[in-house]
Amino acid sequence: MTAAETGAEEALMAAAGERLGRDAAPVFRRGRVEREVVEACAGMDLLVVARDGDVRRAGPKSLGPASRYVVDHAPCRVLLVWP
Repeated sequence: MTAAETGAEEALMAAAGERLGRDAAPVFRRGRVEREVVEACAGMDLLVVARDGDVRRAGPKSLGPASRYVVDHAPCRVLLVWP
């Protein structure tokens, strides 16, 4: 990972932390996004996921592959929201 990528990652996480408030703690992980999300939500009660699929379609085909994986494999309840 280059220094520019690391700087951009840290800036993005800092901005997200400011928007989420004091109870948010940054966690840096590497790997396939959907697998890291599922692993990270172990022990949680609820996972809120922004949908990434086609907003014009209803049902399972309205989700992209990453969101579909998370919905199918998360060990907790999942709330899907349109961004």
